Amino acid sequence: VNGLPTINRVGGTGGTRLADALSFIRQNVFSPQYSDRPGVPNYIVALVDSPSNDINRVQQEAQQLRSNGITIIPIGISSSNPQAAENEIRAMSTQPSRTGMNYWYVNVNDLLNQRQSVGRLVCSSQQTTPVIQECQNYNADLVFVIDLSRDLGEGDYNQLVNFLSTFAQRIPSGANNVRIGAIRYGRNIEDVFYLNTYTTSREIAQALSQINTPRDRSSNNLADALRSLFQSQFVSGRGDRSNVPNYAIVITNSRADDPNQAITVASQAKNAGIRMFSVG
Repeated sequence: VNGLPTINRVGGTGGTRLADALSFIRQNVFSPQYSDRPGVPNYIVALVDSPSNDINRVQQEAQQLRSNGITIIPIGISSSNPQAAENEIRAMSTQPSRTGMNYWYVNVNDLLNQRQSVGRLVCSSQQTTPVIQECQNYNADLVFVIDLSRDLGEGDYNQLVNFLSTFAQRIPSGANNVRIGAIRYGRNIEDVFYLNTYTTSREIAQALSQINTPRDRSSNNLADALRSLFQSQFVSGRGDRSNVPNYAIVITNSRADDPNQAITVASQAKNAGIRMFSVG
């Protein structure tokens, strides 16, 4: 803390070298040589006041850091190009990005007012949930199929996302453990994230806790939701592994529009080797 006031302003022109800064942190800062501690969460608070000179590299470096289990908390300070600056810090944050929750874009005069929000994010994410011991050394690919259609009230929705988030925290997730994907459905189907989108339980739990209800909730298209399991989720390009079992947990809150079609597609999914569990 005493060293912060001694930081000098860096001169030069030609854009912010944010990607190089993230690369330097990844390669040099979070290492035992510089007192990084195993078993302790790693965070980066990135203060950015202008867009970088290479947003694609920024996204790549941020993804590598997140894959290493490092949480990035970007704070953008208003600049002459606010849209580009906010797009960049949004891309750096844990996905799905939510302003005021895992990234901030503020006027410099409002910066001090965000201390409590940022501190709350760091401290709350360190609260751990016991891992299910039977899953500790287990490899599997798991997809949630989540019914957010007509009969789901606000109270039920809050309980549902809390259940999903808590469940994900108790599963040891990662590239070499349990991979998790998610589908939400009402009338339309949406792949919320895929098996290779996130690499830590914390990221998955946060993404599940922020699932929004679809705009059109007038019907229950369960058949197409189940079809998405083998068409868009359990595929190698989206992180599916051929040497581990595939599981689907289907959470329903209303009757399917076409129950016979849903049963037919469920049989197809099971014939494709997907083990199905239903919670209704």
